[in-house]
Amino acid sequence: MSAIRKISDEAYVGPGWENRHPIIEVNVLPSFQLLVTFENGEKRTFDVQPFLNKEQLWTSPLLQPSYFKQVTIDETGSLQWPNEFGFHWSTVYEKSTP
Repeated sequence: MSAIRKISDEAYVGPGWENRHPIIEVNVLPSFQLLVTFENGEKRTFDVQPFLNKEQLWTSPLLQPSYFKQVTIDETGSLQWPNEFGFHWSTVYEKSTP
């Protein structure tokens, strides 16, 4: 079985990494949606609402619009909020729409 291996900040080796698309820009849209721009230039809409649950410690803060707007991009090109909850770029790409 081949392992995924990071060989530099821009290069990965292993199955599935030939289509690596980290996030380079994020803009907050209404209704808990984000417009994300990937490294390949593609812009997609990511609906976070299905993942939010007021009963869950990690996601309940995101239900506050002022907190939701604090989304950032981490060093891996993934989404993250101040409480360290986030979405890996691959999940965002897979679950978003053009």
